[in-house]
Amino acid sequence: MQYLNKVHEGCEYFSWIAEDEQRTVQYVREYVNKDNPEESKEYYRVFFNDNSHVYDMWFDTDLIDESSISEFVSTVVGQ
Repeated sequence: MQYLNKVHEGCEYFSWIAEDEQRTVQYVREYVNKDNPEESKEYYRVFFNDNSHVYDMWFDTDLIDESSISEFVSTVVGQ
């Protein structure tokens, strides 16, 4: 979560973790609030490890719908 605050200081987020034998996956809904509500953003982020590397996938929910995000994440992460 320190990483999230470095990228978007003062962001709000909701996260949950899924684990299996191969990897740990952290799903995050990140809300970046601006003074002007029209400038506020929501991101769906997925952190996962693979081959000793940690990956951070970002999805701008204004640009991609939930079903496309879910399909992409299940293909890449496998959960």
